[in-house]
Amino acid sequence: MATSCRKCWLGSSVGNSDICYNKIPRSEIEHQEREKSTEKWQQQWDHTTKGLATKEFFLNIKDRLKMKINLSPKFTAMLTAHGKTRLYLHRLKIIESPECPYANGNQTVDHLMYQCSKLNNKREKTNSVYLKKKTTTGR
Repeated sequence: MATSCRKCWLGSSVGNSDICYNKIPRSEIEHQEREKSTEKWQQQWDHTTKGLATKEFFLNIKDRLKMKINLSPKFTAMLTAHGKTRLYLHRLKIIESPECPYANGNQTVDHLMYQCSKLNNKREKTNSVYLKKKTTTGR
């Protein structure tokens, strides 16, 4: 898109020798509105005290929107720290202890993803598949 036409679209004056269209393409308006919306969402995300578990996984809204994630109820529950972990069930007074039966410490989402000895094999398999994919695709 020519700079002079872009200036015209944004309300700046353009010299007589430049051709300028007085209509903004719909795609340009949609792009600008999407950018504004994403910036506003990021500001709200940065300043809220809610969703702390989810923020650990997604710091930046633009990066999250670029990801292709197959959302499921179980995935969403774990991502928001509302999954059926022992800590969550203990908080709701459904069980007596939040401790993981396989290791020391409370059974949290982080514990299950990074520390729990019961899930070591699955974790290693997932990591190796991810690393293979990353080296072959460069992503």
